[in-house]
Amino acid sequence: MEITVASYNPNHLYHPDDPYSGSENRYEVAEEIIRNISPHILLIQEIAAKSQEQAEQNARHLAEATNLRCELPDGSNGNYAVLKSNTHNLANGVLWHPDIEPLRWQSLPGFWHGFGMLAVNINGVQVNYGCYHGQPAGWHTSGDTRPEEARRIGELAAAQEPDSLTIIGGDWNSISADQVDGEYYDHRTVSENADAGFRRFVLDRTPGQILRAAGLIDVAVARSGTTPASKADTEGPTEKEGSRRNDIFRASQTVMRLVSYYDVIITPDAIEASDHLPIVMRHGLPT
Repeated sequence: MEITVASYNPNHLYHPDDPYSGSENRYEVAEEIIRNISPHILLIQEIAAKSQEQAEQNARHLAEATNLRCELPDGSNGNYAVLKSNTHNLANGVLWHPDIEPLRWQSLPGFWHGFGMLAVNINGVQVNYGCYHGQPAGWHTSGDTRPEEARRIGELAAAQEPDSLTIIGGDWNSISADQVDGEYYDHRTVSENADAGFRRFVLDRTPGQILRAAGLIDVAVARSGTTPASKADTEGPTEKEGSRRNDIFRASQTVMRLVSYYDVIITPDAIEASDHLPIVMRHGLPT
């Protein structure tokens, strides 16, 4: 069995006023993009939410629109696999296909945006799917929470059952530290007009180095050469930064042996629907 996993930041999904797009039906387009991917697992960032209750309401709406599920069984540390941000009116979470059995939802408190991990049972195999949204460069003057968050994510991944699989996707807002043939895979451009603090924040590979040391491998880098879109930027340019690959899957070594596919969804609808592009991977299960 092959499992299709998607990670997507649809940019303030279901924001009531939506000042972020010129498309009147942007939310419906985002839903259609997800339906076309037809994921078994969806790692979703930037669901608009002013409260945990609204985060759960909007997650339910997205699940119904995409033929997925988000409601947890009793005793799973919450009612829904979605987490409201500590700092902004946004939420992220994990949705799953009806045939997949959710086991346990874990969220880590105190993150800039948030991190949650859902353990599921697929044909008797436990797979842990995490969803992360990191601190953006525009908030660099508030300090950098990304290294400590990377450390905590690595610790949680290491604490999972030794024979389980772990995959974490999201909008990391940081540059990968993974390499190919001794050279960094990712490079960034920063405007000459950007201040020194912004430049340091954007170019700092510390979070990626921590994650790589924890055994969480950048899937696109490991799959480089197998798909032309593996190096595609997933987030559009800003005044201070060029286009960049902020949306990344990271997986344990046991998963990497089972990965059969990775790609970035680059279509006119995807470009119109958000400033981020969805990323998709497929993996098998151990026999």
